[in-house]
Amino acid sequence: NNTLIQFYWENSDENNDTLTSSFELFNDSSFTNVYHQNLSMSEQAYKIYYNVSVQEESTFYWRTKANDSEFNSSLSNENLFTIDTTLPTSFNLVLPANNTESTDTSPELAWLPTTETNLQNYTVEFCDSRDCSNISVKGTISDLSFTNWSTSGALAEGDHFWQIRATDKANNQN
Repeated sequence: NNTLIQFYWENSDENNDTLTSSFELFNDSSFTNVYHQNLSMSEQAYKIYYNVSVQEESTFYWRTKANDSEFNSSLSNENLFTIDTTLPTSFNLVLPANNTESTDTSPELAWLPTTETNLQNYTVEFCDSRDCSNISVKGTISDLSFTNWSTSGALAEGDHFWQIRATDKANNQN
């Protein structure tokens, strides 16, 4: 979820020739829509760090090319990454209803799903206080279409508060 991206790659040359590199960043997987490029990076070392500021949320594709002084070149593997700075959307808890009193220590929990393209998981958290500063039971659900959970007897008698945390692949949470 950071928009300043540091790229790193290593090159080698069996003859220790002087190398130059090029860097290409694309908005599409067919490598036709150039977002950023630097086609003549001189190298003193074979390890390269290169920073690019990316100003939008999207999936990006990048590659590098190394050229030696004998005009031999090689293209790197194609790589991809996704920029995501947006929190998962808010969602509503459905079951049990707020302020429900029950003797059931295994209540079924249900919630309406979040709208999040890059959702990684939901975390179910039971707390001893309304602010959930002390989480007593925690479970993670990786099935992204899953919007309910059974506690399987995990709760002791007493008051419990619960919340669901949606986390996306960039670790944005709601």
